[in-house]
Amino acid sequence: MRDNQQLQDILLKKMLGQDLTGTEEAALASWLKDPANKSWYEKELESGNVFKVASKVLDWNEPRLDEKMRAALTPKPQTKPIRRIGSWLAAASVLLFFLVGIWLYREFLHRGGRGTEGVAATGTVAQILPATNKARLRLANGTVLLLDSTRNGRIAMQGRVSITKAAGKLAYTSPGQSSIPEVGQNELMVPRGGQFELQLPDGTHVWLNSATDISYPVTFRKERRVRIDGEAYFEVAADPAKPFIVETARGTTRVLGTSFNVNAYGEDSTEMITLISGAVRVTLADKSLTLQPGDQALEKDRDVSLVHPNLQAVTAWRRGFFYFQNADVRTIMRQFSRFYDVTVRYDGQPSGETYDGLISRDLNLSEALVLLSKMNIRATLDGKTIMVSPAGSQN
Repeated sequence: MRDNQQLQDILLKKMLGQDLTGTEEAALASWLKDPANKSWYEKELESGNVFKVASKVLDWNEPRLDEKMRAALTPKPQTKPIRRIGSWLAAASVLLFFLVGIWLYREFLHRGGRGTEGVAATGTVAQILPATNKARLRLANGTVLLLDSTRNGRIAMQGRVSITKAAGKLAYTSPGQSSIPEVGQNELMVPRGGQFELQLPDGTHVWLNSATDISYPVTFRKERRVRIDGEAYFEVAADPAKPFIVETARGTTRVLGTSFNVNAYGEDSTEMITLISGAVRVTLADKSLTLQPGDQALEKDRDVSLVHPNLQAVTAWRRGFFYFQNADVRTIMRQFSRFYDVTVRYDGQPSGETYDGLISRDLNLSEALVLLSKMNIRATLDGKTIMVSPAGSQN
């Protein structure tokens, strides 16, 4: 077989029930002559892992197809084996095919090479792992706690408010916000290469992306006001008596109870507030907009516009994916730089070409860069620096 990518494509088509050409059938038959390859292939078909990965994608990307997937995976008397359901599934979505291919690529990488017919070699470059649950918490008295090394359980008391940590999540609980005195501000700081979840004293949930800081009062009084630098997804607890206000360097978002995404990195030229459910009032560059579900307030160079983005692309980071849609190289690399905590250098000026793609955030950086190459972006890893080719799109 000529190369690993060809093999991955052939195996994925076969496992999803698509027809192979005569040449592809011959190449697969040659590869399966190796007993180890044949054993792996048969175990994967029996396990149905490829369909489990597909179901994970459909669970958030295409609800209608997800219903079909679940129905197809439900055991029924006298039904065809699970491996046969892939014919309709593979035809349903090119995006699905691409993402399941990510899983297949990782399986190959972990197996290692097998001579000229092998699938892949692990290489000698030190692996840079994806972001982990880590953050620093600054208490009202100035004490800083490193949450990635702090034990689970209750880690601090702020007045009568208890702060607990468990499985990458920080939670505040109190006997009642109106019955306790104010004890000041806390700040949760998620570094590059990190991510964390926060439950605020009122029950609001906040998911923090890499390189994101959020400050908030330990007790909420007349209003619930927090400040953020970076990206966060909010699920706000309903409380009509206490508006929830998110401040950024460029504006404010006022809500009562809703779900929305804030992308407000100081280093970026844009700020984006995207409403998923409910209603919010956004003020940016002295302009106020009331958003309805599916709306996004976009600010760039003090020019504010109302747009309607792909919500799956906006929220993909919280569900464990990079989702690029009409993204240029610099936009893609800023996300990689924050998530993997690496530096990006350009050998010349990147082109203005834009790209579409979906990449799992479970991958280590070397694996992710291989997938970028499939999007026709040339980037190599040198230590903790990503080197991008001049045009950003040449092979």
